[in-house]
Amino acid sequence: MYAECIMRIALENWVGSLSIGGWQLNNPRYADDTTLVATNLEELRMVLERVKQESETLGLRLNVSKTKFMVIGENHPTDTLIVDGKEVEKVTQFNFLGALVAVDGGCKQEIRRRLAMARSAMNKLTNIWIDRGVTKATKTRLVQALVFPIATYACETWTLTKEDCKRVNTFELWCWRRLLRIPWTAKRTNVCFKRNWS
Repeated sequence: MYAECIMRIALENWVGSLSIGGWQLNNPRYADDTTLVATNLEELRMVLERVKQESETLGLRLNVSKTKFMVIGENHPTDTLIVDGKEVEKVTQFNFLGALVAVDGGCKQEIRRRLAMARSAMNKLTNIWIDRGVTKATKTRLVQALVFPIATYACETWTLTKEDCKRVNTFELWCWRRLLRIPWTAKRTNVCFKRNWS
């Protein structure tokens, strides 16, 4: 609530923002995770200064070591962003609410990261997959509840290429084959449990 109060006061009458799909966007935030959006570096300096001043008025200080900035687009300025005499780190990707945002707007790295995390979760449940006392229906529900949500977190924001679709489909088939204990060398059709991600 405190951070919300700071942001509302700091951005009161602020006209700088980015138009996305008809919506004016300048500060997507969740709890204490705040992202400031600007159309150029000078505008970013101004809005950051407003937030910093309002925070100090209410007894908080901006943590420059946790603050990052990223430039999306063709013109990548070589300027630096200075706050309290310290240079703000310029990044090419950052983790926002669990999802990786890349400078090129692509999601290839995020998909690979998500699938690796889900594959790790699948491997941690190996004792369940090999347990003959657990029914196939229960194992299926466990995959759908414990593995697939990790793989598809924030997938609504993905822009999928054919290669990405193939990677996701391959992962899903790997999960089902592992659950059914079908070795990769076995000649079995994938038709019965293949989902089309394209």
